Amino acid sequence: DGVYVVVARLTPDDGSGETEQRRRVIFDRTLSSLTARASTSGRGRRARGRLAIGFRLLRSARVTARVLSSSGSTLATPASGRLLRPGRQRLVWNRMVGRTLVSGTVQVTVEARSRYGTSGLIRSATLRPPPPRRRP
Repeated sequence: DGVYVVVARLTPDDGSGETEQRRRVIFDRTLSSLTARASTSGRGRRARGRLAIGFRLLRSARVTARVLSSSGSTLATPASGRLLRPGRQRLVWNRMVGRTLVSGTVQVTVEARSRYGTSGLIRSATLRPPPPRRRP
């Protein structure tokens, strides 16, 4: 990982002068392996849910994780600029907005800010509604 300069020297076939292009490239593997697993337990109003967000960090980074609705609005922010160490990480959201258990398709975004800059990953997750309450 690091900052590199890529140099391309081009020699045209027509005999005109050689040209050179330089570009700065950042190779950053700080963040990888994003997963989002949803679960529900209970029925009806007693239903409980969770969304487990997993990822790996190659080095320490400040992490922000968000859960976005299908319209792009933020439903939850399980981590905001939290300094995390290298290794496997896990964040959990209870799937609640106010007193409502969220269901439907969501986008999970994780951004990691390290000495090389900010990298991010996005993953979709389907949050199933709880089964209806049993009637006696």
